Amino acid sequence: MLKSTLKRVARILSILILLAPCFDVAARAQTVAVPPQADNSAAPNAASLIQDAIALIEAKNLDGAKTKLDQAQALSPDQKLYWATSGNLLLKRSQNAEALAAFRKELALYPGETTMYISIVETQFALHQRKEAMATLHDWAVADSANPMPASKLMALLVEDGDAAAAVTVGKDALIRLPEESRTDERLQTELGRAEILSGDKVGGIKRIHAVLARTDDLAMADNAVYVLADSGADLATVEKVSRDQINLLAAASSTWVLGGDTRPMRIGTSLLNSAWDTLGWTLFREGKLEEARSYLSAAWQGLLSPEAGEHLAEVQEALGNKAEALRTYELALAVVEPDDNLGERKALAIKPTDVQNRVQALSKSGATPLLADPAAELLRIHSISLGHRQGQDRRLTYAILLRDGKVVDVQSTTARVMDGAAAMFAKADFSGYFPASPHGTLVRTGQITCVAGSCVMIVGAALQP
Repeated sequence: MLKSTLKRVARILSILILLAPCFDVAARAQTVAVPPQADNSAAPNAASLIQDAIALIEAKNLDGAKTKLDQAQALSPDQKLYWATSGNLLLKRSQNAEALAAFRKELALYPGETTMYISIVETQFALHQRKEAMATLHDWAVADSANPMPASKLMALLVEDGDAAAAVTVGKDALIRLPEESRTDERLQTELGRAEILSGDKVGGIKRIHAVLARTDDLAMADNAVYVLADSGADLATVEKVSRDQINLLAAASSTWVLGGDTRPMRIGTSLLNSAWDTLGWTLFREGKLEEARSYLSAAWQGLLSPEAGEHLAEVQEALGNKAEALRTYELALAVVEPDDNLGERKALAIKPTDVQNRVQALSKSGATPLLADPAAELLRIHSISLGHRQGQDRRLTYAILLRDGKVVDVQSTTARVMDGAAAMFAKADFSGYFPASPHGTLVRTGQITCVAGSCVMIVGAALQP
C-alpha cells in the first residue's frame, strides 16, 4: 500500500531488488519458508519426506508431492511443516478453502510459527474473506508483537474502508507493543500518519510524515510519504520539489541501464518511476497546474495501468473540461480495479468503485460520450503498439525493450529465439505515450510481438511481470 525514494543514487539498484513483492500466494505455493527444526527426532523420515514434497512442488510435480506427503502423514500426522506444505500443494491445485484449513492446522499445532499468518491472510483474501483476513491480521499483530507489518497492513485496510479512527487506534496500540527499535518502522509510521490526517489530526499526521521523509533513504517509502502529503493538500510546494528531486534521482540511475541478464531490477525501477510521475502529477493537480499534471498522469496511467492512476488522470481531464475523455478513463479505471485477493502494495487508498461509478453516471447525464461497450478490449488497444509489416511466417515472441525519450534504444528476446527484422521495426515504433511531455529517465518494458499475415503488433505488458 505504500509508494518509495532514494537520497543516494549508489544504493538504488540494491534497494530496488529488495522492493520486489513479498506476498505472492502462487510463489509461496512453490516454496515453504523454513526447513524443519531440530525437534523432529520422533520422526526424522517424515521430515525428510516433507522436504522432498517441497522440492517436488517447486518442480511442479504435484502428484509426486502428494505421494510424499501421504507417506509423511502415515509416519507422523502432525509433523512440523506437514500441514503448511499440504496447504501450499492445495493452493497449486486451486483448492483454496482446503488450503486455508491446512494453514490453520499448522498454526494451531505450532503457534510460534507466526509466518503462517501470512499464508492464512493471503488465502482469506483469495477467498474474498476480507473481514476474516482483517481479524487474522489483528491476531497476527498480537502474536508477533515485535513485527510492525501486520499492524501496518491492518491500518491500510481500515483506511480503505473509511475507518481512519480505528486505524489510528491499531497503530498506536502497535507502538505500545513494539520494541523500541521497531517503533520508527517507516511503513507503520506512514500508515499511521495517513490515518491521523484522515481522522482529523492533520497537524500530527503531517508531522509524522515529515519525520519519515527526513530519515528515509528508501525510494518507495519516500514516494508514498510524499503522496500522502499531496493527497492531504499539505505544503504542496515542498511536496512538488521533493517529488521532482525523486524523479531526477530515478532518471539518473536509469540512464546507465543496458539490456542483458536479469532485467527485474530495471523493471522495478520502471514501476517506481511511473509511480513517481503519478505522485508529481497528482501534486500538480492539487496546485491547479492542470496541463502539466495531465502530462505526467497520462504517462503514469499508460505505464502503471492501475486504478488510482486512471482515476487521477480522469479527474484532471474532467477539471480541464474534457468530459468525454474523463468518462472513458473513469470506465477504464473501473475495468482494472483489483479484487481483494492479496495483502496489497498499492501506494494509496484504493479507488472506491461506487464513487467512480457515480462520476461516470454524472458525466453520462451531462452529455458525454456513451459508455464503452468493451473496456477490456480498449485496455488492450491502448497497450498495442504497431510495428509495421514484415514478410515471412506468422510469429509470436516476447521481447524486453529499453525506452528513452519515447523511442526504443535496445531490444532483447526473452528466449533463445529471435525475429529477423525486429530491431528495425522497433526503431520506427512510437512509444511516446509512455513518457510525459518532458521525458525523464529510461524505461524497461516487456511485451509480446505478434505478426499475422505480415502485420506486426506488440502488446506491452506490465513493467514488473511475474
